[in-house]
Amino acid sequence: MTEEDMRRTRSGVEALARAVQHDVAALEPLIEREMALYISLPDDKRREVDDRLFVLAGLPADGRTVAHVMRAADQLGVERSNVYRLLKRVEELGPVGGLVPGRRARERASAAKDGFGEPIDGWIYDLLKEQPDASIAEIRRMIASRMLIMPHSGDGVELPTAPASSALQRRVHELRRRGTSQNGVVVAVGAALLVDYCPVHLLLADPSDPSLRLASMVVIVDTATSIVLGAGFFLKDDVAGGLARAVDHMEGDVLPSLSGRGLIFAKRLERIRWIVSPDLIEAAGRAARIADALDPAVRFDGEHGGSGLPGTEMHRRLGNSLGLVRFKPRSEGLKRASYPRPVAFEAGERMLIHEVRQRNERLIETMRGTATELPPSRTDRPTEPWLSAVSAIFEPVRRRSTDRGRP
Repeated sequence: MTEEDMRRTRSGVEALARAVQHDVAALEPLIEREMALYISLPDDKRREVDDRLFVLAGLPADGRTVAHVMRAADQLGVERSNVYRLLKRVEELGPVGGLVPGRRARERASAAKDGFGEPIDGWIYDLLKEQPDASIAEIRRMIASRMLIMPHSGDGVELPTAPASSALQRRVHELRRRGTSQNGVVVAVGAALLVDYCPVHLLLADPSDPSLRLASMVVIVDTATSIVLGAGFFLKDDVAGGLARAVDHMEGDVLPSLSGRGLIFAKRLERIRWIVSPDLIEAAGRAARIADALDPAVRFDGEHGGSGLPGTEMHRRLGNSLGLVRFKPRSEGLKRASYPRPVAFEAGERMLIHEVRQRNERLIETMRGTATELPPSRTDRPTEPWLSAVSAIFEPVRRRSTDRGRP
């Protein structure tokens, strides 16, 4: 996909977006979201979206007549009623979402999003607040043990049904994606961080040469809330570059966007769990020594990521994707031919930043209180000791990335 192709597609998206979105403030986020969706599509669906997009974008926004619609129908080779149907879908789902073949207007209800009902939902909430790292097996055992001591149905109480393992896994992924706050209780952000990496379902153009590369991604995730604090793509084995981009993203974009939003931040960093790639073992060792030397010390749990482990924790925390960016935590993955059409590295980074913002905004809506509710011992933004600790611990990786000439 050339830059000219992207400009032409964006022009069509902008034209349709202006026709359906009259709120100026919401226009640019809509365009960015639709372009991110377009980038994630496979080639065959992109071609069909392009065909529809360029024809519908040519329709006049005002003064549209039946003759205009009939001309568009002839260009697309469909009935006139199908053109009206596509225009309606664009209003409901957006300039790209409405033109993707087979895309649903509304998601079906599911236990993952709607829950299992009480008391099981309450049990899951409580355990995840007390033990954010709890595995699915641990949650299943907790539910089974509590059901054993519940009154029997013969006593006039209807016993809940234990959820299937697959449904429980989807529900926990959904809770971690949204955050586990309940009944106005706000969880502190920033006490413990997870750093993990894995391949993603995306082809990016190497910024240093014209070759195409399978992309991978590093994420920094807040353990208690599953808020994504930073994310960065990398190519080949440049995990250091990806992590350096994730730290830059955290400091330059994510943390400023979270400050003053009513979230409660931990006053100090207590723990980092880092899935370490083989080429970063030495840098991680230096980071561990820095963490131990801080006052107070930060617990540093480094785990070797060279034996199939990378991506497992990302998947547990975030589900199988970060918005439109699909994770591939296992090595077998998909064949190269099934990937979406490649995009420029910079365009991929813009898409990633957009998806992180969208996901975090959804989490904030479910988690935040108001700044006036914060007790004196709490803060609604990262503290200087927290920022200094993070900067010091990741400094060896930034230095390694700079030495390798990160773009």
